[in-house]
Amino acid sequence: MVPQCSRCGNPLDRNEGPYCLACRLRSALPTAGELYADFVARFAGSPSSRFEALCRKYPHCADGLRSIHEMALSVQQRHESAPHPADVSKKTEIPGGHLEILSKTWRSGARYQVENVTQRGGLGVACVVRDRELDRLVAMRVIGIGSEGLPPIPMEELPPGWVERFLEEARILAQLEHPGILPIHDLGLDSEGRLYFTTPLVQGRRLSEKVCPAREQSGGWNHNRVIRAFLQACEAVAYAHQQGVLHRNLKPDNILVGDLGQVYVIDWGVACAHGRPDLHDLRPRTASASMPYDIPTPGTAFTTVAVPNDAPIVTRDGTVLGIPAYMPPEQAHGQMTSLSARSDVYSLGAILYELIQGHGPYLDATPSPSARQVLDGIRAGPPSDLQLPAWKRGAGLVAICNKAMQREPMARYAHAGELVEELRGWIDDQTAADCRPHAFTRLKGWILRLRSFLPGRSVPG
Repeated sequence: MVPQCSRCGNPLDRNEGPYCLACRLRSALPTAGELYADFVARFAGSPSSRFEALCRKYPHCADGLRSIHEMALSVQQRHESAPHPADVSKKTEIPGGHLEILSKTWRSGARYQVENVTQRGGLGVACVVRDRELDRLVAMRVIGIGSEGLPPIPMEELPPGWVERFLEEARILAQLEHPGILPIHDLGLDSEGRLYFTTPLVQGRRLSEKVCPAREQSGGWNHNRVIRAFLQACEAVAYAHQQGVLHRNLKPDNILVGDLGQVYVIDWGVACAHGRPDLHDLRPRTASASMPYDIPTPGTAFTTVAVPNDAPIVTRDGTVLGIPAYMPPEQAHGQMTSLSARSDVYSLGAILYELIQGHGPYLDATPSPSARQVLDGIRAGPPSDLQLPAWKRGAGLVAICNKAMQREPMARYAHAGELVEELRGWIDDQTAADCRPHAFTRLKGWILRLRSFLPGRSVPG
């Protein structure tokens, strides 16, 4: 009989103990790698009886602990007998793309301790982890952990393209050095053979959560502040365009506003770089209740499931796009060779549409339309016209948004840098208008100056 996880009931590998790895991560239970790293740090050189006591204390990790311990002893023996330290390292081939990365020794994974799981998907999870070497919290993305309720997906059973795309995202981020783009700290394999990378941890909110406060002028937010935050995001995208990188999934949820006012463009998972092969097929699937699509599950690379009509939009390579309100028309029509910097400009214009209107394009219907209805709306024609906001010089902002969202790509701004210049000009005009004295104020000042020349009259203090 196949053993099952005591918490979620899913099948277990032989060496997993009573809980699957996903449950251990969700419950912040330590993994074998974390336990062994702590043991070595505190009891290096201790007799074997102390190690056996550790295994008895954590029976769910006992088999994993013994495996790591045997590997550690083997590595230590090779290190002592090797003429050069470089002989200890070896190359590990990642399945699917013949991509090679430096394999870690038994200490891999010992550096990071999982504090919290913040997001979970079919490809992996996003975690908050503690960097034990530098004593700081960082964000980590790990590939090879299944959706909630499912056991981990072994690396060899992941679709090869997914591993390559995970590595490509890390490489693209490593090339983008801009204050509005989170840098890569580390890339490697953890003690259980899962690929990960780490980035700075930012405390903040998505831009989508600032729309209502800005319209209601609450919480220190107003339309000027939210537009300035949007401008910072556009500057980050403009820098990426200068480096030949397209984001291709811009939306308010992928713009992070930190508690101290810093703004980051995040989720570069479907980005592509000029001169490098595009590893994604972002054409939307034509789904119906009977049309299947593929998701990875343990034990087999793909499983066919039915897609309901209200399901999120999924691309042909399995990327979940959610509600496609910010998708450029050329992508909605599957014209992937037409995607360019102008496509990102359209998505930025759609974000600006939401900041002005209070809801995204094609999302003004009641009840809220499904993802499939939004996609059909993008293919059919432009969204509802923007209502002129009750802002100073609001018409200028509407004109910028309308140009960015032109149906024909050549009618838009050529790249995000042009959009940045237009927004800066609008903000400068706003600032000048706010500083310019009102006509009544100018008239009052003129009268007071005139009275100062009349005999026996003094200017009021």
